[in-house]
Order: sequence, then structure tokens, then C-alpha cells
Amino acid sequence: MPQVESATVSKRFPDRLEILVVERSAVAFALAEVDGRTVPIAFDREGVVFGVGGNESSVALAAGGPVISGIFFDHPGLGTRLPSSLAGLLADLDKLKKESPALLETLSEVRVQKRAYGGYELIVYPARAGVRVRIGSELNEEVLRYMMLLLDVLASEGIAADEIDFRTGTASYHAKEASSG
Repeated sequence: MPQVESATVSKRFPDRLEILVVERSAVAFALAEVDGRTVPIAFDREGVVFGVGGNESSVALAAGGPVISGIFFDHPGLGTRLPSSLAGLLADLDKLKKESPALLETLSEVRVQKRAYGGYELIVYPARAGVRVRIGSELNEEVLRYMMLLLDVLASEGIAADEIDFRTGTASYHAKEASSG
């Protein structure tokens, strides 16, 4: 049962059993093609897929988890695991969900982009800004707060940016080019 994270059975004397079931909780979701349709896939902090196109996936949407893009499934199904290389990202998402849910809700999408020499970097898309933000491989509260601060500063200065880059520790941005229309 992929929807169950853990179950504990204990005996209570004289003649009772106590069963404790802990359901999986979505940290985010992805979109995948199943039978020719694009459906949401919910996964937990361990990378276990526990909802494919059904109500469980809707829970992830309602819980404010971002879309994770850039990962591909050959045959997504209940119990499928995401690659272990994404364990750090899943741990980061779980920590943000528990400690800073409001910050996590500022993200609409987190794109996983493989590096040519191994590993990955993340590109995040804030929900209320038309800009992509490159952040390296760690997604944490400090980076998100810095990102939101910089977005506010750019907006207050009237600067429209296509992309902000935090990968080197210092933020840089590419300004949108004016169109001659």
C-alpha cells in the first residue's frame, strides 16, 4: 500500500490490538503522461509516488506543494520511487513544508536541470513574478527569503528581469529587453 508510510501494531492486555497507520504526505507533485493523458503525480519526502491522477494527487495541489518539473517517468505507478539523486531536494521541500510553509507556497514550480558533469541545479519560478531564478542545488529558507527580497527590490526600482542567478552566492540578473512592436 504505497499510501501508507508506516503501520504499527501493539497488543494491549488483556485482549486488544492497537493499530496506528501513518499516511504519506505530499511534499510536491509532478506531471506525467499516463495512457496518453497528462496527470498529476504526488510524492512524499522519501520520493515514493503514492498518488497518480486521483484524489491523492489533488491533495498535493491543495497542500500548496510546487510542481516539480524536469524529471521523467517511464511508467509512473503507485510505489514508484524518484531517483535517489533527488533525496536532497525532497528533504529541502519537506523541511520548508514543516518550518516555512508560507515561503514554500510562493513557488509555483521547481525545475530540476541536470548538469553536464553530474548532479543537478534548480530553477524556481515564483508564483507572483514572471521571472525564473537559478539557485544551485539547495532549496532552503535563506535562499527563498533572499530571492523574495531581491524580487521586491527589483520591482520597487521598476526593473523587469528575465532571470535571476543565485548560483555563485551573489545575485545577478538579466534585464528583459524592450520589444519594438
